[in-house]
Amino acid sequence: VGCFSDAMRMAVSDYCAKKLSQSKRTLLFIRYEPSCFERKEGGGTEQGRRVLSTQPDREWFLDLAKSEEELFLQMHPKTRYNIRLASKKDVQVQCVYFSEASFGSHIDILVGFLEKTATQKEYRLHSGAYYRSLINFFTQRSHEQPTSEISHIRLYEATVSGEPRASACIMYVGDTAYYLYGGSDARYAPVMAPYALHAFIWNDARKSGYRYYNFGGIAPEGARHHPLSGVTRFKMGFGGEHILYPGT
Repeated sequence: VGCFSDAMRMAVSDYCAKKLSQSKRTLLFIRYEPSCFERKEGGGTEQGRRVLSTQPDREWFLDLAKSEEELFLQMHPKTRYNIRLASKKDVQVQCVYFSEASFGSHIDILVGFLEKTATQKEYRLHSGAYYRSLINFFTQRSHEQPTSEISHIRLYEATVSGEPRASACIMYVGDTAYYLYGGSDARYAPVMAPYALHAFIWNDARKSGYRYYNFGGIAPEGARHHPLSGVTRFKMGFGGEHILYPGT
């Protein structure tokens, strides 16, 4: 159904009516973010108004139906060079599984990288407890119910001589692998660990049968002072295309 079509409004209305029938609360307003991929100018203004979005309205993604060779060819030459350089620097990437006894320590490593990156890029984070709770919830649930319908999370680490240099948290939903969180330490930037990390992750997702790798939010074209401007060039360097959502 369309993002702000009558069918969408009816679906949202029916959902809210069902929820309200189970409680004694009074509905004041509905706030939702459709996941349609194309913005419809003027859509949704008849029975609502746009407000500040919680999620980015632009995301960058790769179509993993292409071959590995095609995906590498569509990259920016600098990105391909950095991936090869990471290999020469002996960067190794691995998936960290929930069953490992050290899983909790790997979450701590990720949180540490998130904090370092946030300090370097000057943006705010949730608390460390938030990330630990989210990762443990989804990894434990998928471990207990290992079916393709269950959304699950995997952690990946890039290391040099066994020492972590970058880490990422990926959520798998439907046919898409979503890059949720990640970070690295600027002191080790010359080894190009984040490039090796994401090249490994999207290839791992492709081999596992996923159709898309979603890098998450990017800044609008030409928006130099946008909060996501610092990571946009990195994400777009892998090739791909953007998704434009209709907003909230």
